[in-house]
Amino acid sequence: MTPDSNLMPMLISVQCPDGAYCGGGDCICPINTSLCPNGCIDTSSDPDNCGECINVCAEGNTCCGGTCVNLASDNANCGVCGHACLGTSMYCLDSNCTCQSPYGNCGGVCTDLTTWENCGICGNMVSLPPSQGRTS
Repeated sequence: MTPDSNLMPMLISVQCPDGAYCGGGDCICPINTSLCPNGCIDTSSDPDNCGECINVCAEGNTCCGGTCVNLASDNANCGVCGHACLGTSMYCLDSNCTCQSPYGNCGGVCTDLTTWENCGICGNMVSLPPSQGRTS
């Protein structure tokens, strides 16, 4: 007696992309990666799959934490992912944290360079004339 081919279970071959493994009939990726058509991808840093599969960052942008950013001008990711320009008078210019004039970068802090303690450059202290702020 020949078994009826309609009653035989069908065997389905699942081929998982690179980096994935088959678990219970599904393709599964390791922790912190997503199953994309081209394999298991870390979508937090891949510029071709930024934040989600097949989300390509524009030319000149980088994927930082799942968001496409321009490292030359992004205040939260200046020069490299995660390097933030701190303070209200500091901003990212050409991948470097820069202070807005009349502030200067004194030890990583934007400091007013129009004060007697920092006259023109950081730490350039000038004496006040006797008529300004001094009483005898």
